[in-house]
Amino acid sequence: MRLIGMVLGIVLALIGTPLSAQSNALYFVATGQRLDDTYGFLSAWREGDGALTLGQPISQPFRDGDLIVQYFERGRLELHPAYNNAILRGRVGAEYAAAL
Repeated sequence: MRLIGMVLGIVLALIGTPLSAQSNALYFVATGQRLDDTYGFLSAWREGDGALTLGQPISQPFRDGDLIVQYFERGRLELHPAYNNAILRGRVGAEYAAAL
């Protein structure tokens, strides 16, 4: 009985550890991409109802000029160092219309 209690305690400890770590990152199986708070994008996505408005990530964060950006199914998040590291939504529609 004591051995079963020890094993159960170890299993519960191991199960609990990844749960807290995973709350800081999301993995999207459909796109194979990760969303985390390295640049604050996960928090911005959650606070801005990103699941409905942006959809799933389709890229990893990357540098685009002076910005760090991450693309989603329906938009882009941008980290703006010139604006005190504010995270803003990209003007993808305006850029697309200008390119036409």
